[in-house]
Amino acid sequence: MAVTNATTTVTTMDKLIGESWSPETNDAVEDAMVWPKTFNDISDWLKTGDTVRIPYMYHLTPQVKSAGLANTVNWETFTPAEQVVQTFTHHYAAFNIEIAMEEFQSYPVRSKLTEQISYALDLGVEQASAAIPSGWTGNSPVGTLAVDLNDDDILQMREYLVLANALEGDRFLMVTPQAYTGIMKVDKFINMDYNGDRTGRAVREAYVGHIYGLDVLVSNQCKVNGTGHDMSAHQRKAVYIIRKGVTNHVHWDDDNFATSVAGRHQFKVVTANRIPEGGTTADTPGSYTADDKFGVWVKGL
Repeated sequence: MAVTNATTTVTTMDKLIGESWSPETNDAVEDAMVWPKTFNDISDWLKTGDTVRIPYMYHLTPQVKSAGLANTVNWETFTPAEQVVQTFTHHYAAFNIEIAMEEFQSYPVRSKLTEQISYALDLGVEQASAAIPSGWTGNSPVGTLAVDLNDDDILQMREYLVLANALEGDRFLMVTPQAYTGIMKVDKFINMDYNGDRTGRAVREAYVGHIYGLDVLVSNQCKVNGTGHDMSAHQRKAVYIIRKGVTNHVHWDDDNFATSVAGRHQFKVVTANRIPEGGTTADTPGSYTADDKFGVWVKGL
């Protein structure tokens, strides 16, 4: 038989060329869960039932006592109002995996997917938390959508929180990575002559960290608003958060020879309205009005 002039190629020899699989999977990137950690977790308050009732207390009014028995004491009275926390969101994440697949799998699929259940549930809480600030109306919004935050913006946030008597400590400024970059453009925040950093960390790591009593945190889950994002300056007690019933359930499916795995929980993220100083009128029950001034809606990049 005559030999033709031909070349052996990867196409003609594909049956003899092996394939390799990676020793591990390339797992999806996960965002850090940041928002809920800055809120007031009152999960322990919900012992039974599906409702937490939080009664308001208000200040008594200082009165002048004139001399003489005829000038009697005026006793204050009030009928307390309350904030009711209820109507929980019920979230779950679930998957079903056939036993035949598990017997031949090259990767620990079930354990990896089970880990993803926790992340999915946490992400739902993070996103619900990031949506809270745009509902605050007690303070005027600070900043402009799609524009860097500046020194005056952050001073205004601090002023609002101080005027509201938002407790010092546990005050947070939650921003996007883009907004954080904008803050780093303000020299005083990364210059050791202003911020007192003598270790060089501010310049070396472009570290901002703490501005005017606000701990600066970055979240990739800040709510998109047009060409910018909704962010927040708040004190921890500005928001209540409750998480209940965080459980995983494993079920063998006889009809399909498969394992069903589901994780679920119920949660609530809600603004904690507060009675402001000077928000009452003596001897007028129910005259006080709770507000949301422990939080400031911030707009920016």
